[in-house]
Amino acid sequence: MKKIAIYIVILGMALSYSCKKEENKLVNTIFKGQLVVNGTDEPIEISNEIPRPKVAIYSDIEDIDNDIVIGGANGTELIASVEVDKEGKFYMEVELYENDEYLYGALNIDKTVYEYGAIAISENGGWGSALGEEQKIIPGEVNIRNIVVNTTGWYYKRFINSNINFNNQDVFKVISGSTNSYVITDSSFLYNSYVFNGSTDSIIQGVLYKTWGGTYRFGFDCNDWSVNRHYVSGKLTRDGVTRDTIIYYSVLPFDTTIVEIRY
Repeated sequence: MKKIAIYIVILGMALSYSCKKEENKLVNTIFKGQLVVNGTDEPIEISNEIPRPKVAIYSDIEDIDNDIVIGGANGTELIASVEVDKEGKFYMEVELYENDEYLYGALNIDKTVYEYGAIAISENGGWGSALGEEQKIIPGEVNIRNIVVNTTGWYYKRFINSNINFNNQDVFKVISGSTNSYVITDSSFLYNSYVFNGSTDSIIQGVLYKTWGGTYRFGFDCNDWSVNRHYVSGKLTRDGVTRDTIIYYSVLPFDTTIVEIRY
């Protein structure tokens, strides 16, 4: 009798699994949008001398051994891809399993112009956890996404004390800054070598930075500001009170500018 009961339980579990599996049906899914430049939202330039960029959909595979490497990222499988048109626009219609998870990416980005590549899957890398829900394709729906492509920007920093009292005794000690900005003129530069006292309006002479252009590195706001924003952090003492301070700023793409950092 016990054996019969055990058999019935196992059979019930198998039928339940089979039903769940059948429920995961294929559904028609549309994915369309445009490849745009971070910081301008203009379409990327398409060269006739190199292959056009492609937009691709990947399945997000649960890979325990982490040994699947397809399309440049661990744990993914290429489902479909399409070339963009001369304006960087793309359109895909594909059958996807409604209960599975899918991500999108861009391939063949011209790295002589867009040296920081697409913020998505590329030939040389995967994606970061900061992308989260923003990079998912929802099966069975019309998914409209503009894929942000980063370009290079160069800039100098100008620190400005915004306190209207010109007799103030403010002290701003710079401790750190964006990890995605690189000093290209003075490799010995240290953030914590700068302390600004009182009424300040100062450009850090001779220190030119190179980084990605735009406001958000991934093209949208997310919780991980340390990799998704340009910033300066430090300690600001004002009216005798010291507090931790983070100041965000943007960098123009394709250009060399002076960035104003007001505190």
